[in-house]
Amino acid sequence: MIDIEEEASAIFDLATLVGVLTAGPDADTAIEGIRLIMIEIRDHAANIKRNTGGQS
Repeated sequence: MIDIEEEASAIFDLATLVGVLTAGPDADTAIEGIRLIMIEIRDHAANIKRNTGGQS
């Protein structure tokens, strides 16, 4: 069983990082990093969904 609060905290932190990357002057060059962070966000969200009876 996963810790949903821990997963939600990770999603929040990663989403905040995406916000920082896109707010900077080099947002266009940060696309690859943003893509990798979004994969992490999706994985954490899928963990929550699977462990609360949802489907991923």
